[in-house]
Parts: sequence; C-alpha cells; structure tokens
Amino acid sequence: MTSPWQIESDSGKYKTHLEITCDVPIERGSPGQYSFNEYLDEATSTAVYALYKVPIAELPVCDSSSLCRYFMPHASVVKLGDNGNIIKETAFGGRNCIPANQGAWFNYLEYCLQECTNEVCYDYQCETAFGGSSAGPTTSGNRAWWFYYNTSTGGEQIIWAGKTINAGTVKYENGYIVISLAEGWDLKRYYFVKDDLGKEICGEFTDVPYTEAVKIQGYNALPTSKPAPGLFTTYKGMELTVSVDSCKYFVIHLDLVKRTEITCP
Repeated sequence: MTSPWQIESDSGKYKTHLEITCDVPIERGSPGQYSFNEYLDEATSTAVYALYKVPIAELPVCDSSSLCRYFMPHASVVKLGDNGNIIKETAFGGRNCIPANQGAWFNYLEYCLQECTNEVCYDYQCETAFGGSSAGPTTSGNRAWWFYYNTSTGGEQIIWAGKTINAGTVKYENGYIVISLAEGWDLKRYYFVKDDLGKEICGEFTDVPYTEAVKIQGYNALPTSKPAPGLFTTYKGMELTVSVDSCKYFVIHLDLVKRTEITCP
C-alpha cells in the first residue's frame, strides 16, 4: 500500500477481506462477511499488504462454461492528515464499479482462463558422438565403437552420433578443432533426471548445468581400442571451436541432444 496510507487497526488486528465470485459483481455486500479474511497482527505486521493464498478446493464452484473469476479485495485504510487528524477510507482494488441501483461503490478484479493455442512440444534424442571419418580399432576386450579424426586426411569429416547418425562435421584448421553441428542437434547442456535405476531420462532436464559435453584428446600414436573420454586432457568443456596443439590424430567425443518439434499429445 502506498505511503502514507495504512490498513486500519481494529482491536490489535489489521483486517482485510476478499470475495471471489463466478459472476460479475453487481453490489458491494458486507466485506466483513466475505468468504476470505486476513487478520494481520498489529504487533508484528507493517500493515503494508496482505497475501491471500486460496486453495483451489476453496474457490467457488462455477458453471463449466465459465472461465472467469471475479475478485473483490477490501481493506479499511487510514492516514494522518495535515492537521494531525486521522483520515479513514474504504479501499478496494481493481476496476471501479458504481452499481445501477445507486448502491455503494466498489472495485473488482477479473481473471479469465485462456486456452493454450500455441503450445509447443518436443521429442528428444540423446546420443554419444565422435567426430572423424575413421572408425577406431577394437579389441576382443573392448569392442566399443568410436571414430577419430586423422589430420593426414584433413578437411571436414563427419560427426557420428550413435555410430550411424550424421550429426554434423568437424575439421582441424590452423591449430583449431572446429565443430559444426547439424540442424536440430545441440550439446547436452544440463544433466538429466534419473529414474529409479539411476539411468538418465533423455529430455527430462534438471537445472544443473552440464559442463563437459566436448572432450578432446590428441594422439601421435593411435589407441588400439576406444579410449576413456573422462580421462581426456587436451580439452574438456562446452566450446565448439577449440585451440589444440598439433597432433596426428584427435579423438573428439561429444554428448549431443537433438530436439524435434512434435504434435502435442
């Protein structure tokens, strides 16, 4: 409430009232008999505002075709006049209304639910990817797939997601690894929610940032099987253009997410 006005105190309480209706209000009624009342303790309150938290179950039951609700917030307010006298007023919030029957004025607020017509839904695909056109060797003890970038071949080479999906290109040029993701693909930027078995649920994001979606390791002697990206030391981070020292081979590991717009269920 704007200074110098305050809610009037009555018997040590600041009294406020709220009525909620299904139809446009046509008269003030008696605020003391409104459905919701907030009594603020004068000893602990600054009497600046009253916060109403109305459970859905306590809202008026309206006709199913009615999407609007009408709110009548009321308080008796006072301020100190220029001559030290107390000035009292009745206060309502919202749109002013003067009843046709010449009854007491009041204000009300209108809130109407609206059907969502622009809702957009997405399907998510989460994949591990490697940048490079050369398939990495495997061993009997480690048959996991992987790809690497051979600088002797050079140029743009494919980023393989999930082993067989073309998710963009990568190139080594002038001391930089440059990663270009195909349309719809992005780095994994947040951790996912985990199910009861501890497995991440693709597309159900937490608010915890994922900070190492790009992992790069340079080699002059090619590994004999898939290396562990968690142990890479050349680079770990979220940049798509990375300065690297000269090496014959690079293993470029990416955590990717593809988002596709779908019809909402």
